[in-house]
Order: sequence, then C-alpha cells, then structure tokens
Amino acid sequence: MLSRRLAPLALVLAAAGIAPAAARGAEEAPAARELPEGPLGDTIRLGKELFERTGTHPLTRRYVKNALSCASCHPQAGAQAGGATLVGVAAAYPAWSPREKAVITLEDRVLNCFMPA
Repeated sequence: MLSRRLAPLALVLAAAGIAPAAARGAEEAPAARELPEGPLGDTIRLGKELFERTGTHPLTRRYVKNALSCASCHPQAGAQAGGATLVGVAAAYPAWSPREKAVITLEDRVLNCFMPA
C-alpha cells in the first residue's frame, strides 16, 4: 500500500476530474466562471491545475516518477467522450487490485498512476 501521507494530495487529484460537466455528459469541464467562490472554488481550481500539470506542479512533481499527468489519460478533466471518464470512480473503491494482490483505496489507485511499474 502507498503512504497515507499522500492521501490528501491523491484526493484533490481525483476530485479534480469529477466535474459537474462530466456528470452532465458535456464535452468540456465547467469554465472557471462556473466554479463557486471561496475555499471550495479555490480547492477545485487547485485540483484542476494539479490534474493538468501533475508532473510539473511544485506540489506534485516529486511524487511523479514518469512523464504523465492525470490529463494524459483523462482528457478534459475526465469529461471527454471516449476518454477515460472519472464519473462514478469514487464509488468503485476500495477495490481488489490483482497487481498488488490486495484491496486498495482510490488514493492508492491515483498514486499508482505515477509510480514506475
């Protein structure tokens, strides 16, 4: 299992892709003007930035051991038709991981994306 110290980061990254636009089936995530003001909006905006710049952002780059960002596999914040959607992903975890031969959390799964195989 991966370090629990990274769990808050993983949650922010995961939450960035679960956009209201994705739930509506829209082709793009909501525009910045559609996000709430205050701490919630600030957290969503940070999550979006981390999602798009995972490998280069100062808060996340030390955890990325490859050239990927979340957006590499989840275009348009997980809302692109035909892309790897993130809609409903939180309901799928905890789940069995055949690779790890253990039950993993969503945080573990997010962090697995950025570790070498």
